[in-house]
Amino acid sequence: APGDPMRADHVLRIGSVTKTYVAAAVLQLAHEGALDLDDPISTWITTYPGADGITVRQLLNHSSGIFDYTEDEELRLAAMADPARAWSPEEIVAAAAAHDPYFAPGAGWHYSSTNYILLGMIIEAATGEGVAGVIRDRLLEPNALSSTSFDGEEPIAGELARGYTGDGTDMTSVIHPSLPWSAGALVASAGDIARWAVALYGGAALDPGSLAEMLAGPVPTGVEGQGYGLGTLVIGREVLGVPAFGHDGGAPGYATMMLYYPEQQAA
Repeated sequence: APGDPMRADHVLRIGSVTKTYVAAAVLQLAHEGALDLDDPISTWITTYPGADGITVRQLLNHSSGIFDYTEDEELRLAAMADPARAWSPEEIVAAAAAHDPYFAPGAGWHYSSTNYILLGMIIEAATGEGVAGVIRDRLLEPNALSSTSFDGEEPIAGELARGYTGDGTDMTSVIHPSLPWSAGALVASAGDIARWAVALYGGAALDPGSLAEMLAGPVPTGVEGQGYGLGTLVIGREVLGVPAFGHDGGAPGYATMMLYYPEQQAA
């Protein structure tokens, strides 16, 4: 309740750290032959403009040029005006498709949560299952992540710490979890995020080839020493003194940073 101290086992909205789980699920499916990273997304999604010229890999590393729906002011205001309203992935993607792309597919880098809504849709099309169930069965349960859940698709596991702005405004439930969906709806404890980083980057969650692919050839992001692999930030030694992998995330009232240091095998 408001006024109670936060505990280490409270869960928080982890925002875009969700993208690491979605990318891992896609890489598992690619390893099994259920999809190919270099397939055009039109294999799975026929309605997106130019889908035959955009690959799954370009969604994963944000080189698709697709507009980021979180930058659509009209959509954001509509979502905040009615926090109980559920949004379909198709609605979100249509809002993004109404904007010009940032560049031609593969011609640059621009972070876009729309890429990961599309990846959620592709996971569902490739498996015939809901994305929350795929993440649970493939990643959460095998790695004993019992304080992690996909908000909006399943009950929150654990007690959610409330999120606030600096002036004390309660932001915990200002947008429906269907809006971030596969780009950012996961809720987790700090301990579970650290365990996930160890499982992912330490090699338990993916086969060695898929993990290598996730981290190889990161696209420059424009930030010194920082590139973006497949759903993962790849941070050079010059930034923190040691190399690191991870992701950051934000949701109204919440901020998350997950980092793994391979030389120390620490998260």
